[in-house]
Amino acid sequence: IQYLINSLWIEAFENDFPKAIESLKLAIEADPYLAEAYCLHMRMYRDMGQFENARFMAQKALEYDFKLYSEYVFLVTANLYALDGEEDKAIKVLENWVKEYPNSAEALYLLGNNLIVKGHRLDDAEAVFKQLKHIEPHNKNLLRLSQVYILKEQFDLAEESIRAFLSYHPNHKAGLLSLGDVLQRQGNYQSAVAVFEQAVLTNHNDIEAAVQFALNQGLSDNPEEAISQLIALNQHAKNSQQRFAISLALEQMYMQKGQIQNVLETLE
Repeated sequence: IQYLINSLWIEAFENDFPKAIESLKLAIEADPYLAEAYCLHMRMYRDMGQFENARFMAQKALEYDFKLYSEYVFLVTANLYALDGEEDKAIKVLENWVKEYPNSAEALYLLGNNLIVKGHRLDDAEAVFKQLKHIEPHNKNLLRLSQVYILKEQFDLAEESIRAFLSYHPNHKAGLLSLGDVLQRQGNYQSAVAVFEQAVLTNHNDIEAAVQFALNQGLSDNPEEAISQLIALNQHAKNSQQRFAISLALEQMYMQKGQIQNVLETLE
């Protein structure tokens, strides 16, 4: 059990999947019937993109399903179907999980998320996330409900949903950026200014929040100021992903101003 705890600690605080997996291997050496270790193995391999290894570990976990909590059996079975490319069966397993455990926040989140991403069943996903909201109105995964409304272009409901989420998590970066995005979609750039500013102030040195704040200024009425801010941000970018996000934002601002040459230079 200590090896399991160590692996979770390594994953959470060191973000070192290979090292965490080594700890899990020690757990299995100590107890080959420790089904939970195979479950964690499966999830870590899946998150690393090592799907064959994840599939093998899922099968090993189900060999000892009698030692697993029944909810774990649903979780592993759904993952195994998904790893085999049988998304419809995976969703069916998740639906059965929710039927048997209607108050399971994890089951509701996974089902709702898969209905959006895999099943494209937005109405069903909305119903599932509303059920999660009824059970745990503070649940951080409820931000997905607003994304359902955005996909359905119901921006007023999306805004209402995000504001309800932020009432529990007022400085949540993703929540603030989502609210700013929805306000922009409704053409309410002035209200979005305060939201993006809060995201910047409560997430110090966060490039994503700063880029969205600059973009909002440009989209509202001041593209020159936005371009100036984005160029300054680029000097502090720490990796290629951040530089790419800034380049896309600059490209958008240059296109807005009709400065095609600057767009080409940005793409280079």
